[in-house]
Amino acid sequence: MLRLRTGPVATGAYLPQIRRILQFAIVVATMIVIRRHHASFSFERRGDLPSRQTITGSKTTDDDGYSTRTMEATFPLVMVLKSEKKGPVGHFDLMENRDGRYDESKCETWIGSGGFMCDIEWDEWMLANAFIHPGDVVVEFGARFGTTSCILSRNVGKHGEVISVEPDFTVHGQLLRNRQSHGCDFHAVLGTVSSEPIYMATAVGRYGYAQRTSATGEGHALPSISTDEIETILGRKINVALIDCEGCIPQIDKTSLLDESKGVDLILMEEDQIKYGEWHKILYQRNLDPEARGSNPAGGDFFDSD
Repeated sequence: MLRLRTGPVATGAYLPQIRRILQFAIVVATMIVIRRHHASFSFERRGDLPSRQTITGSKTTDDDGYSTRTMEATFPLVMVLKSEKKGPVGHFDLMENRDGRYDESKCETWIGSGGFMCDIEWDEWMLANAFIHPGDVVVEFGARFGTTSCILSRNVGKHGEVISVEPDFTVHGQLLRNRQSHGCDFHAVLGTVSSEPIYMATAVGRYGYAQRTSATGEGHALPSISTDEIETILGRKINVALIDCEGCIPQIDKTSLLDESKGVDLILMEEDQIKYGEWHKILYQRNLDPEARGSNPAGGDFFDSD
C-alpha cells in the first residue's frame, strides 16, 4: 500500500485521492514517488535570511528584428525573509479544499504566458498535499509560473523552506510577480542548481512547459548556484526534491541531491522526455525505493509497492 509519512499533513484520507490522481490524471507523463529507507523527519528554527541577488541583463536585436536577452548573475537566489513568511494560515491556497478540488476563481489572479493553464499541475498539488510536511526543505526543479511552488511553501509552513528553480528567463518576471501577489513563501532560483555550466535548449511541447536545459550550448551558461551554497545559506539540509523539468535528472544527478549518503529522503518526479527505467535501478541501488507510480490513463494501471 502507499506509505505516507506520519505527521499532521499526510493522512489516510488522502489515499483515494492519490489513487485517483495517479490512475486517471496523468495524461502526458508518469509521476512517481520515491523514498529513502528509514528516512528521518526533523527541522530546527533559524534566524532571518539575507536576500542576495546580483542580476544584470542586456538586450540585442539582429538584422531580422529578433531580440535576444542575455542575463548574467553571480547569485541567482531571490529569497523571502523569515520575518515576511506567513505560514499556512495567511498563505494563498489554490485548493478549494483538501480532497482534490481546486477553486477556479483563484486561478484568475495568476499570470502566465504561452497558453498558461493554471491547473496543469493539479496532480503535483495533490501529491504535495499528501507527502510534503511542515518543516520539510524542498527543492523544486521546474517552477515555471509558481503554482506548485506556492502550494509547496504553504505545506512546509514557517519552519520549512522551498527553493523553486526556474532556468527560463522569459518567465522569471511572472514567477516573481505571482509569488508577490499571492503571498507565497518560496525562494526563487532564477537559473539552475548545478556545479557545472548549464545552457537553455530549444523549447518543445505545448504551452512552453517543455523548455529544456542542456549540458552543452553556446554563449553564456545559465546563472547557477550549488546545493552546498543553498544549504549553507539556509542552515538546513534539503530533504525533498520535486523534479518536474524535462529530462533533467542526469544534470540533477551531478549535484549531491541524489547521493546515496547525503542526498534527499523523498523524490516526487515526473518521468518525461527520457527513459527512466535505468534511473529506477540506479536510485534503488542508492536505497531509494518507489512508493507509488501512475501511468497514462490509456494504460489504466496503478501499483503500490511495499
